[in-house]
Amino acid sequence: MNRGAIEGTVTDPQGAALSGVDVTITAVATNVMTNTETNSSGYYRAEALVPGTYRAHFGAKGFASLDVTAIEVPAAQVIRVNTKLKVGSINQKVEVKADLPLLETDASNYSSTLQTDIIQNVPLAGRDLQQLTFLLPGVNNVGGPPGSNFGFDSSFGTFPDPTHLMGSAIAVNGGQGGANAWYLDGNLNISSFGENIVVNPSPDAVSEFQAITNAFSAEYSHTGGAVFSTVLKSGTNNFHGSVYEYLRNSATNATNPFDIKGGFGKGLVQFNNFGGTLGGPVRVPHVYDGKNKTFFFFSIDATILHQSGNNAYTVPTPLMRQGDFSEDPNVVSNGIFDPNTTNGPQPDGTFLRTQFTNPDGTMATSIPANRLDPTAMFFVNSFPLPNHIDTLGGCPLSSNGPYSICSNYVGRTGSSQDPINLSIKVDHQTGKGKYFVEWLFSPTQYRNYAVPWTGPTFPQELVGSGSNYNFGIRSQIIALGHTYTFNPKLINEFRASFTRQFLTTLKHPYPDGFTSQSAVEQELAASLLPTNPFFPTPNFEIDSTPGGGFIDFGPTPWVNIATGTEAYNILDNVTRIIGKHTLKTGFIYRLNHASYESDFPTTLDFSGSLTQDPNSGNGGNGLAQFMLGAAPADGSGFAGRLQPPYIRWRSWGFYIQDDFHVRPNFTWNLGLRYDLNGYFKTRYHPMGNFCFTCLNPVTGLKGQNIYEGDPGFAKGDILPANHTSIAPRFNFSWSPFTNRKTVIRGGYDIFYSDAIENVNAPGQSAANGAGWNLGGSWSRSFYPQCIAFNGPCVAFLLGDTSTDKTSLMFPSITGPFPAQTRANFLGGTYAFIKPSRDPMVQSYTFEIQQELPGKLAVSLAYVGTNYPISQFYSGQTATQLGLLYGDPVNGPASELQLTTLLLPYPFFPTVPTNGTYTGTSTYNGMNLKVQKKYSSGLDFIAAYTVSKQMDNWSVGGAGVQAVDPIHYTRTGIIGGRGGQLESTFGGPETFQDPDNRNADRAIAVDDIPQMFNLAATYELPVGTGKAVLNRTGIVGKILGGWKLSGNFNAQRGLPLPISCPGSTLQQTVFPNQGVVSDVTGGRCNLIGDPHFSGHRSKSQQIADWINPAAFEPAFGLLGALDPSDPRAWTFGNMKPRTDAIRGPGFWNLDSSLTKDFHLAEERYVEFRWEVFNALNHQNLALPNTTFCLPPNPDGSVDLVHQDGCTFGRITGVQTDPRNMTFALKFVW
Repeated sequence: MNRGAIEGTVTDPQGAALSGVDVTITAVATNVMTNTETNSSGYYRAEALVPGTYRAHFGAKGFASLDVTAIEVPAAQVIRVNTKLKVGSINQKVEVKADLPLLETDASNYSSTLQTDIIQNVPLAGRDLQQLTFLLPGVNNVGGPPGSNFGFDSSFGTFPDPTHLMGSAIAVNGGQGGANAWYLDGNLNISSFGENIVVNPSPDAVSEFQAITNAFSAEYSHTGGAVFSTVLKSGTNNFHGSVYEYLRNSATNATNPFDIKGGFGKGLVQFNNFGGTLGGPVRVPHVYDGKNKTFFFFSIDATILHQSGNNAYTVPTPLMRQGDFSEDPNVVSNGIFDPNTTNGPQPDGTFLRTQFTNPDGTMATSIPANRLDPTAMFFVNSFPLPNHIDTLGGCPLSSNGPYSICSNYVGRTGSSQDPINLSIKVDHQTGKGKYFVEWLFSPTQYRNYAVPWTGPTFPQELVGSGSNYNFGIRSQIIALGHTYTFNPKLINEFRASFTRQFLTTLKHPYPDGFTSQSAVEQELAASLLPTNPFFPTPNFEIDSTPGGGFIDFGPTPWVNIATGTEAYNILDNVTRIIGKHTLKTGFIYRLNHASYESDFPTTLDFSGSLTQDPNSGNGGNGLAQFMLGAAPADGSGFAGRLQPPYIRWRSWGFYIQDDFHVRPNFTWNLGLRYDLNGYFKTRYHPMGNFCFTCLNPVTGLKGQNIYEGDPGFAKGDILPANHTSIAPRFNFSWSPFTNRKTVIRGGYDIFYSDAIENVNAPGQSAANGAGWNLGGSWSRSFYPQCIAFNGPCVAFLLGDTSTDKTSLMFPSITGPFPAQTRANFLGGTYAFIKPSRDPMVQSYTFEIQQELPGKLAVSLAYVGTNYPISQFYSGQTATQLGLLYGDPVNGPASELQLTTLLLPYPFFPTVPTNGTYTGTSTYNGMNLKVQKKYSSGLDFIAAYTVSKQMDNWSVGGAGVQAVDPIHYTRTGIIGGRGGQLESTFGGPETFQDPDNRNADRAIAVDDIPQMFNLAATYELPVGTGKAVLNRTGIVGKILGGWKLSGNFNAQRGLPLPISCPGSTLQQTVFPNQGVVSDVTGGRCNLIGDPHFSGHRSKSQQIADWINPAAFEPAFGLLGALDPSDPRAWTFGNMKPRTDAIRGPGFWNLDSSLTKDFHLAEERYVEFRWEVFNALNHQNLALPNTTFCLPPNPDGSVDLVHQDGCTFGRITGVQTDPRNMTFALKFVW
């Protein structure tokens, strides 16, 4: 894992194998020796070598001894050193410098290793080690292209993620995003927040970074794509160290042209990264001298990051504050409907609603003053006044002033993040044993120090570059390792570690001066809404404001929390060499704990549906509905209570494998692995779950909540583990020619992905299973004329002070948790469903490697992966249904909608389930890698991938269940490019027709047909002894020694998910706690070519990337839903994504110029100048993919024709414009 090996054969001058040859492998930097000898086949192998430079001594009676020097051993690789001894006295000595092959000859673990020179020289945005993954073939960072993890002025750019969830969201060779194994010195470096790394070490503390991307040997598990291994530096016999500082400032940054166009101006970024390292032998004067035995390496790295910039928000205009919506083209065309007049359902299933009218009977565009809700107006009057004309997004201009009707207020936000990264590692050798122990600790403090406005409508959900809440997070790893050599042919490697991440917002609240929380609590006290200490006021979501904007205020739901995850890991591997066989067996055990301290938020959603025509969907808007105080009864508003979970889960893995050296040039790797992945168990009892097949004695129907000890409930964990995860691995390596400059490798492997951990993630298990959380919604109307459950009716008015709103919720959220009394409760519940098997991946690989002159190695590989997911009631049942769906106003229900009665479990209208890996995915790719080791001043690595990936579900990458303030409000949870594309149709398990999932088989959300990356370092041929300006003295020293490094990346664009206004059927299939109140998000009909014909300028492409004439909603271009029209009950013919239209591609060049100014042989000052996006190339971001058309010829608007329509428009760039970093480092 974090160690390498040297193997080979020793022969006599005639080529016969020599047995009993003494082989001593010595580390040059520490003089630590490893002894072995050749067996009867002349074969030897030295295991568990710390990465570095070695020399090998071979000695046998009757032969001259041989020393081979300069053997470079990387981590997790086997270096082959074959030797031929000459006849002579053993006292004779021959010394040669190792001419090591550039090719990997192992039969398994196809890898790419990036050594110290690449790590230190290639520019890394934010000094983020995970950016190195872009240098490898077949690797697709779901978050976005290079720079996405450290961006401040672009569409994909994100504030640095201290949990490293986004940086870990990497898909390798078609694997599930984020489902990878990360190792640190042979120990797992994984957090169960989202299978992300726990601590991302400072680059100055790292000696090697390696990726195993296919042909995994059986010792590796916990991955669905790759194994990434980082090796920390170790001390040597000499003291060495460094101090450094990196500086980035906005003064040297280019400006995003869309910021200029949008009127936002230039954002400000200040980045200071500083620290130092120290390593050497452990010495205590007069007590202990660790030379040749005990070594330490210490690193500390700190960052001060401040970022601020202007952003656009939507606020009500002066006219809107008065209830006048004459500035809204939609209201002018279709009016405002009175929510309180909703009547239905009618015999045909439709609803009726009356428009507001003027005194003369004409359609009104304003709300009567006496209907404005006083509680809503308390908030409306606290908004700042508009100050901005939207020149970027297409919001219509106001007719009453110099501002738009949406995106009409510009305010400045500012965020800071100050992480510290500390590590210390101690290595020790005694007798036959080698030990190491290490501690890594990384605390981070995050603050939002500037906000666009304060007061009751403080837009908390819309502020902050890295989080809506201020927070603190602590990440740490404690690890140890022991390698014991019983004899040269029997070696044991042991690893143990403890990892923890803990994040909290509870100690970092916003002051009352920001939120006016005390005034809001006082205002809402009379409304009798449910609250709790974590969320003392509701979150208000006002969607579909005039012009297509949105408004959110109040505390961000779910993420005022204290949450943590920790893991105990034990690994052990035994290696036994028998003749031509290198046998290896071992196990891994992992115990996880996770906690989540928070509670249910209270959320009220005002989508505008109650002020629209209930059948066509035209008219009104969310702000009008809010100002009327009309809380909807569509299930979108919710509140509740939950028992904060503390859970544990375990996993085991066992394996055996054999590297069989059939011939000197042919090796088989045969392995078998067995994994047992456990599910969680809570610390409190009894656990509960929903049983779909159990006959409920109360209802007389199937479906019952059951508890520990009940028939049908698993013993132990919430679900029993699958016992069928058996994974065979078959791989080979063949060198057909005697010079071993050609290697052919291939294999077939089965492994089980760590995607199963999403079930156990703290965010997912916050639901606790059945009976330990009480979540209810306002899903019924208390107006007698509107009786539909989850229908388009008013639940209550915000200004109402007569009724406790908690008593109006369904299901009830009062009383003890049902599990405390083992109650057979009805209503909302939760189901954890055991999959038929753990997520499985099949991988096929065939690779040809060729060594070329000039220290060049070329490999060409094929990689394939496959990821193999009408009725009426009477009697007892009717009585219980009537009680369940009744309300305090009208009593038991006597009739219900047919859609409710037809539910498979009508007593449980919603049964959320776990799981993010249902479906299948196939990937076929060609990986080309060209790597040149350093010679003639140049080294480089080039990677090119051509691939295609198909799936039949929206890939739920690891981490999509994350519930924390960093990720919860990011698009698609992870944010960046992948989040934007994945979230369009709701994320994982969102099928248009759940009964025909294969109809959704389409190009994958993260399919990139072509990717190319080139990283190179070149020592300029200038100065003393060089071809250009060969000068001596001080001039030559200044001119010489400069290194130019660069990283060029190019990618094709991603497939676009086009969404249309949803048909009635699509709204039924995509329920939002019952129904969809917002009619966007349905699949379109593809009726033409999405591309425009002919040559188009860049400005034309920015304005219209997609041809709108190629699409229409499933119900046609009528502009209104008509339930009597058969087209309202059809699906769109498009797939979730189409290869017919892709977003803009990407190319970028990062570069650096460095020079070492030597003060002595081993003391020097390094100057570094890094330029990211050196050519300031503006890679266009994704276009708006929500279909609409401009207004009708008469200026009227409807569901399809919208004023300010921006379908196909691009309003940003993918990654930041050009920016620079300067650094000085003193090394001794």
